[in-house]
Amino acid sequence: MKIDVMAFGAHPDDCELSMGGTLLVLKNLSYRVGVCDLSSGEMGTYGSGPERKSELKSASDILGLEVRVTLDLPDGCIRDNDENRMKIIEVIRRYSPGIVFGFIDKTRHPDHHHAGELVKECSFLAGLEKLKSNFPAHRPQALFRFPELIPWERPDFVVDISDFWDKKMEVLKCYQSQFTTGHVETEPPKTLLKSKELWELLEAKARMAGSMIGVKYGEPFYSSRPLRVLDPFGIAPKEFT
Repeated sequence: MKIDVMAFGAHPDDCELSMGGTLLVLKNLSYRVGVCDLSSGEMGTYGSGPERKSELKSASDILGLEVRVTLDLPDGCIRDNDENRMKIIEVIRRYSPGIVFGFIDKTRHPDHHHAGELVKECSFLAGLEKLKSNFPAHRPQALFRFPELIPWERPDFVVDISDFWDKKMEVLKCYQSQFTTGHVETEPPKTLLKSKELWELLEAKARMAGSMIGVKYGEPFYSSRPLRVLDPFGIAPKEFT
């Protein structure tokens, strides 16, 4: 199956946290969308393997994904090596996405950093015809990168997710083992993700990104190359009055 967009995260819920609204926007525009999780998140402080698989399926169903792939690289030890490169190259070649999304390199979590670098390198390497694999060579048209929870630099573009904010929250709440649903803490959290502050930070991030383009909620992204524009009016940000 060929798809239009493939988003890569290091763990289940990475893509939902970072660009869940954008995935919903793309699906609403009738694009074929997939997500690839490099690991199963087995090293997470909360949640068992079966729990995380069930949560991932629920989130994927709400997102309406055409494809969800788990590569089962070792959580906490995702590294840039030949074996892992080939696994990602196979995914890119098999599904032939036009656009690939992945982590930007400036991240706190080592897995996020290495996942971002792997996806960046493999998006190029997948197009080398002399690099043999089970599928023909394919190089995505574009690679866009998303920040970790807090963006430290001005983004290259922001996707308006205002109409899909509530549904993004619904998707995230599928991951009950990882997040405190209902904004209520039943015990002192061991991680930021399990605290009510997570929801406050997510909204602050989305409101800040949205304010850059004059909308309520947005998700920020980075591009290493200039974006191709056919209609300047179509990308012009709104001004708050």
